[in-house]
Amino acid sequence: SDSARLELWCKSARRPIVSTMSKFYGNVTFLGVARMTDKVIVASVQYNVEMDLTAVVNMLKQLQEDKMTPQAHFAFEVGDKAWSLMADQGLVFMVCTKKNYPQSIGAACLKELCRQFMSVGKDASSAKPGGLDGKCKNMLEKLCGKYDNLSEVSKMHEVLQKVETVKLTMQDNIEQALLNCTALEDVEGKAARLQEDSKVFKQNANTLKRKQWYKLIKWQILLVCLVLFLVGGLTLVICAETGAFEQDDDKGKND
Repeated sequence: SDSARLELWCKSARRPIVSTMSKFYGNVTFLGVARMTDKVIVASVQYNVEMDLTAVVNMLKQLQEDKMTPQAHFAFEVGDKAWSLMADQGLVFMVCTKKNYPQSIGAACLKELCRQFMSVGKDASSAKPGGLDGKCKNMLEKLCGKYDNLSEVSKMHEVLQKVETVKLTMQDNIEQALLNCTALEDVEGKAARLQEDSKVFKQNANTLKRKQWYKLIKWQILLVCLVLFLVGGLTLVICAETGAFEQDDDKGKND
């Protein structure tokens, strides 16, 4: 199977050598950059081990390119080792670590490798196998030394994670503050509209009140006139019934 062939290649690719470095933890053993198209390793460093790069190339050829999406972290284990890969701009960045090496730190290593390599490996598309080893050796060895010391890089990674968390929290707070400002502006706008509406309502109420007052006065005048008319009519009827008008006529005739 593919996994069995990968394990065989990786076992044959690792031959430890005696360390000549004062600080070597054995966490990172290989760091390299290959082209995606032909799987040619244009730059690599073997950190305190000797590796058969042909086996590494064969391993790359067995990978499914559809899984190597840009900026995505792809990891798998072979024996007691773990491989982490990341594709970007037609290149494959890879690191070989211990099996229990944290994948998050392996991914951080690949991102830093990608960022630094882009500034020095501009000829990667046409470079021969190992053609950029000399130019990238110092950079690759420094990265290996940095990420090989897992305790230190873990602390730094933890701090960076906390910083990133704080940044996200601050960004959320800023967005929430902007939303609150927008909501406050909406509230102020609604309050202004309500105040304007209240003024219009008050004006309409006063107008309606005056109209009702005029209407009431008109009805009162009509009622008074009606009462006077009725009283006058009743007075005339009473006078007529009592003969008041006839007595006045008789008095006039006698005179």
